Amino acid sequence: MHGNKHETICFIWRKQILNSYIKKQGLRSTPERVKILELIHEMNSHFTIQELFNILNKKHKISKATIYNNINIFIECKLLVKHSFSNRESLYEKNNFQNTYHLICKCGKIQEFQNKKISSILELVKKDFKEQQVKSYSLNFYTECTSCPNA
Repeated sequence: MHGNKHETICFIWRKQILNSYIKKQGLRSTPERVKILELIHEMNSHFTIQELFNILNKKHKISKATIYNNINIFIECKLLVKHSFSNRESLYEKNNFQNTYHLICKCGKIQEFQNKKISSILELVKKDFKEQQVKSYSLNFYTECTSCPNA
């Protein structure tokens, strides 16, 4: 695990969340699970299971089944977010616990952004529907950039 002090603290925090979750679920901590978490923590963009598998298998022999099983655990304990953008393969990203939105371009580029006005609208929705707890939401904008064919 490399990086600055802040990144080290963030990883320790993520590992604590994971350990607490797996203990509650009656699962055990495994070296493979920690290696997968380390790699996800170091990633700063969206990724597919295949990309994760390819990177992990350069140094560690971890089966795709093990990766899939752990991905589901990471999603359940809110350390990972799964995205299904249009007709594409599912993409994943570490959960930074911030309100981010996506611009998904026809050419494949994905750009995340934050916007206080959108976040304030979401807070109003939560207030207006107090009897229902918002568990998750997704806001995506589908675009065409100047690099897209026929743009």
